[in-house]
Amino acid sequence: NSTGVSIVSGSQITFANAGVYNIQFSAQYVKTNSSTDTITIWARINGVDVADSAGVVTVSGNGQKSLPAWNYVFQLSANDYVQLYWSSTDANMSLSTVAAGTSPTTPESPSVIVTATQVMYTMSGFSGASGYSGISGFSGYSGISGYSGFSGQPGAGGTVAQYGSYYTSSTQTAALANTPYAMQLLTAAEQYNVSIVSNSQITVTSGGVFNLQFSAQVQDTGGGGAGTDINIWLRKNGVDVTESDTKVSVTNASKYY
Repeated sequence: NSTGVSIVSGSQITFANAGVYNIQFSAQYVKTNSSTDTITIWARINGVDVADSAGVVTVSGNGQKSLPAWNYVFQLSANDYVQLYWSSTDANMSLSTVAAGTSPTTPESPSVIVTATQVMYTMSGFSGASGYSGISGFSGYSGISGYSGFSGQPGAGGTVAQYGSYYTSSTQTAALANTPYAMQLLTAAEQYNVSIVSNSQITVTSGGVFNLQFSAQVQDTGGGGAGTDINIWLRKNGVDVTESDTKVSVTNASKYY
């Protein structure tokens, strides 16, 4: 389904209306030889590479599959288009559709899925109704002031929106094993009523329900051995969020996103 968004020339995600958009994707890669190779995925707007938009994924082994997925938040003008680009260090890597399963029965896995959702419009809300005029005063006295009009409801997706998109270009290391470190968010790509405090605290101006998404480019630089397990979880107001932990295994010299 699409409203105000269309695909031009097979790859250009084109936006009819100006606004801030959340663009999410997943890409089904399949490797057809036994070596270890990397895939790089990045975004272009109107044919120009977007700075700091690339992610790198390592895939090892014949027949291995990888499904990198993350999101971007872009402020776009009417008729802008976004494209997702990829390259591989080996020609034996492909974006492949995986056939539906039979035991158990599973749906087909498309080679690429993209969702583009507008998170803020560039229009403002409707104005409230004007107040009634006051009654004229007698013999030159000022009349009684009229009542103020009621405030209009905000326009759909108008100035009530809160969003933020942040990234860090510098390398962050774990100086000590088995020690928690907050991910540093040093650069704001887009933000409205959301900010970063003390380089890591995603802070919101008003209460509400928020969708938090992240991606982290992880690499094990150790030599030999079986690799490393990484835990990633959330803290809210300094307290660990129950059931928010995820564990990722990273093999030596490999990259994961």
